[in-house]
Amino acid sequence: MGSPAEPLSALGRWYLYALHGYLAEMLFTAAWDFTLDRDWRLRGGSSLWAPLIYGTCGLALERLYLRLRDHYHLPTRAALYTAVIYLWEFTTGYLLRRAGACPWDYGHFRYNLLGLVTLEYGGFWYLGSILLETLVIRNVLRLRVEGAGKPRWAQPAFAHQED
Repeated sequence: MGSPAEPLSALGRWYLYALHGYLAEMLFTAAWDFTLDRDWRLRGGSSLWAPLIYGTCGLALERLYLRLRDHYHLPTRAALYTAVIYLWEFTTGYLLRRAGACPWDYGHFRYNLLGLVTLEYGGFWYLGSILLETLVIRNVLRLRVEGAGKPRWAQPAFAHQED
């Protein structure tokens, strides 16, 4: 195999965090609708803004994990992650709303701030951040790509060999 395996690029990690966040949102919204309305169609909903938001936040939380893992226990890190998630959700929601493109509105929740974030989701964000660190971030950081950046031209499997 020759060349040593290298860690995933920041873009590769961003992509995995984006996909994970998008899927998690689809699953959460389907479960939420089922819980509220007993909707057996399980039609989760999201926006194409979600991968951008989740991928970027995932990279930020990854950096935070690397800085905090040797100094704080998981429950403390999860509380900090939750604060970052709220700040990121509020900031991206505010910018998207200014552009007329914010896909969410928490205005109907009792403890919302400008309809952009809601304290009712705090427990979900806390639990989600624990799952993100333990199941996603730690494993994404372990992934390796063999021979990254160096194109290798393999012989086609159907090549004719002379006898």
